[in-house]
Amino acid sequence: MTYRRKTYMNLPLYVLEENRTPIMVRDWMDMIKPQWRDQICEITNSKFYLDELLKKWKHMNEVNEGLKNHEAKIYLKPQATPICQRARQLSSYKRELVEKALKQLLDENIIGQVEYSEWATPIVPVSKANGQVRICVDYSTTVNPQIFMPHFTLPRIEDIFADLNGQVMYSIIDLASAYHQMPLSEESRKITTITTHIGLFQFTRLPFGLASAPLVWQKAVDQILSKVERTRCYLYDLIVIGKTKEDHLQNLDKCFSALQKAGVEINLRK
Repeated sequence: MTYRRKTYMNLPLYVLEENRTPIMVRDWMDMIKPQWRDQICEITNSKFYLDELLKKWKHMNEVNEGLKNHEAKIYLKPQATPICQRARQLSSYKRELVEKALKQLLDENIIGQVEYSEWATPIVPVSKANGQVRICVDYSTTVNPQIFMPHFTLPRIEDIFADLNGQVMYSIIDLASAYHQMPLSEESRKITTITTHIGLFQFTRLPFGLASAPLVWQKAVDQILSKVERTRCYLYDLIVIGKTKEDHLQNLDKCFSALQKAGVEINLRK
């Protein structure tokens, strides 16, 4: 292959009959422009210019009362039948971590203890990076097969990446505890009952593990941010973009404002 009067090694070239966008693979890039990786991987940490904005909205990192004007509901199919299962066996070490996690959920009013329920689903403790556990629930054999799914779809990753085209700056905002910020309707709470080695608990907020939870949450956040331009959400993360530093800061400020009005808590540590 010859390029700009220079001869390179033999490289594969595929010609298609269809009219498609040409793709240059890494072998070609390495020969024509060896420094290409340095250019696209040079990322500047621009946190310093965000400091004032983060100070303005630092209270959004505090524990709140959940989303305002949004309530999750679970819709059972007509022939749904309550299922009550036993708690799963855990090691003594795991039991201590689960008890600590349950106490935190109780303190934050995410769950409440009950004496009896027709529904009971075992929990699934998921290890976190800090050594603690997150309480998830295995609704796969109890609730999930018996509920209607919302008529809503998650955004495609390809569409989100397409929105990034032409943008110079972007920020990713982590929505703290995500589903647990969304209140659960009174009639839906009994369906979410979990069984543990220390008793039964009902969720007062949207639980992880519920089949409809991702769609219910995504729809709520999309509604909250419907009037905020250059902001996209995918489940627990928001992407805020801008063509300039000033544009980016302005978009972030509008995003924080909309989230605050809706009662959304964010994780400013990430």
